[in-house]
Amino acid sequence: MTRQHEVLTAERDTLRREKAGLEERLAESEEDLAAARSSLRRMIRAENAGPSPA
Repeated sequence: MTRQHEVLTAERDTLRREKAGLEERLAESEEDLAAARSSLRRMIRAENAGPSPA
């Protein structure tokens, strides 16, 4: 029973570390997506505004 507990505890700890890493990657991806959306909006606005009058 103790050996099984140790194995499950080790597996749980490994999964927790993996989960933390995945959550960090997800947060970075969400930040990248937000930045890309902002950039795209600026590009669309600039295109819709047309060339600046000289």
